[in-house]
Amino acid sequence: MRARLAAAEGETSEVPKELCEAQIALLELRDSDRAFSVAATIPAPLDDANTEGIWQYKLLRRMPGLRDIEGSLDRVELRCPWKRVTTKPGEGKAWRIPEPWGACDVFVFGEPGASFKLIEYPADTESESAEAES
Repeated sequence: MRARLAAAEGETSEVPKELCEAQIALLELRDSDRAFSVAATIPAPLDDANTEGIWQYKLLRRMPGLRDIEGSLDRVELRCPWKRVTTKPGEGKAWRIPEPWGACDVFVFGEPGASFKLIEYPADTESESAEAES
């Protein structure tokens, strides 16, 4: 990873150094043995036809969970190239995503203004299996 940053410091690089540093920081965070969180708030719907908002996030790891839920969340969808799962959100609930499903995004549907933390746990953490809820 550091080699990529070193290459970005050269005058011929098309990628700004700041972007390379941010990418390295994300990869180091993904590969660490610590859980990390992303604070989230459900935005207002994009059109008047919908009453619920949708928050989307591209997962870095294979084990997401929710904590500190304030407000009403209706459902969570894990959307992967080879599988799609819809489940109910719950405080402290986490899902293990099998490797064969591919890289996944998480979509959280709920009342606009509802907030929560999405936690990405390291692989060795115990959890429910997303597969069991499909």
